[in-house]
Amino acid sequence: MARALFRNRMAWAIWIFMAIWMTFLCLMTWVVFRDGPPGGYSWPTMWAILALFWLFGGAASVWASTIRVVRVEVTDSGALEVTWRWPFRVERRRVEAADVPRAEMIYGRDSDGDPYYTSRVTLPDGATIDLAESHDEASIEAATARFNATAGRHRGPTPTLS
Repeated sequence: MARALFRNRMAWAIWIFMAIWMTFLCLMTWVVFRDGPPGGYSWPTMWAILALFWLFGGAASVWASTIRVVRVEVTDSGALEVTWRWPFRVERRRVEAADVPRAEMIYGRDSDGDPYYTSRVTLPDGATIDLAESHDEASIEAATARFNATAGRHRGPTPTLS
């Protein structure tokens, strides 16, 4: 039985965007082959335009397929059952309770320069588990605290009342 479940599905947005992009690129390529180039454009111009779109689409699809979805289950013993999913493969791993480090909040910036937060667990072998990520600092702090509480990793000693 799981004490806690964490899912980071941010990669889905990129995967879905690239699937839509490539679908429309296929359709528009078919339309150009069926109807010929639009008025005022030659075949060499259309070949160049299509080549650029296909080059971008292929490169972006390869990049998108390297981003993973993560599922982390904290078991009753405090061990982690981690599943990383990419579009074409899955990796599963069990991390025993004694080897589970604390989660940390990573402060960063997105491509627009806005603050972006990640709750990350870095395993002893260097592998990283991004439990949650968002522009909302409070939700990431909550996810980090929840993981540290359920995995038995607290910030320092428990305070005592005198």
